[in-house]
Amino acid sequence: MGIIKAKQLVHEYIRRDEEGNVESIQTALDHVDLDVKQGDFIAILGHNGSGKSTLAKHINALLAPSEGCLLYTSPSPRDGLLSRMPSSA
Repeated sequence: MGIIKAKQLVHEYIRRDEEGNVESIQTALDHVDLDVKQGDFIAILGHNGSGKSTLAKHINALLAPSEGCLLYTSPSPRDGLLSRMPSSA
């Protein structure tokens, strides 16, 4: 296993109206799999709005996934955090 591994990572931005009703859902990451091993150099390329920054925010533990998981081996972005699971799991 790599130092960072994403399994079926999904992130959805949900837009709500003033009453809390869902107006729209935009999927930024759609079942992404990633395995970064120690010593790997990676580049994430894509068009505007393709999910690059959203993926970076997940890797830095700034966002929690809507589905799937992101696994780390030490050291992690949050001092020992081993995995980020969606709040609904």
